[in-house]
Amino acid sequence: MSQKVFVNTTVIQYLYQIGLFDILGSLFGEIYVPVEVKEEIESGLREGVDLPNLLEVDFVKIYDCKCQVFLPVVRDLEEGKLLLFFRV
Repeated sequence: MSQKVFVNTTVIQYLYQIGLFDILGSLFGEIYVPVEVKEEIESGLREGVDLPNLLEVDFVKIYDCKCQVFLPVVRDLEEGKLLLFFRV
């Protein structure tokens, strides 16, 4: 069974900054980044933070999931962070 691997901003930022970001593509073939994480990365790029342009990385797939089922239950997480709890 094939599984999707989701990553958050922290994983992307630190692996990129130590020169190991490509290891994600080597290990998993492709990774999925929630739209909210892509937007955080783009915001950091505009501020001059050393981050990859995710739209130029061939093993990154942007994932737009609007799952609202658990939002009333989990009140202190941002919508993009909820995706980390799902296996798709």
